[in-house]
Amino acid sequence: MIAPQEAWLLFFRISLSRIKQLLILIILSDKKYKSKRSFIFEIMSDEKIKLIWDLRSIDAKEVAEHHVKHVREYIEAKGLENTTADCDEIFPHYYLAYILTTKNYMIQLRDDLKPHRGEYV
Repeated sequence: MIAPQEAWLLFFRISLSRIKQLLILIILSDKKYKSKRSFIFEIMSDEKIKLIWDLRSIDAKEVAEHHVKHVREYIEAKGLENTTADCDEIFPHYYLAYILTTKNYMIQLRDDLKPHRGEYV
């Protein structure tokens, strides 16, 4: 027999995946989307992605700020919408320079700028 707490966790895990499936079916029944693939692409295109450069050195702050300056110039030159660049201090000699964008531009930015890593926001 399953304890009530375990049953709740099991139900919760099953429910989340089932809810996602049901939402997709409901939206697809709207006939706006011709396929599940086009719907999923539209959902995924709104996802925010952070492309990150890790900068570690004594002058990491200056390097990160300078890097962000050039990334902002790139954003302006390419006319990218919903895309911003900034830097954060992790430790005194460890900074992150990053660009926050949507999944639409991720491949282009990855190939052109070659970030160290990326993560979903």
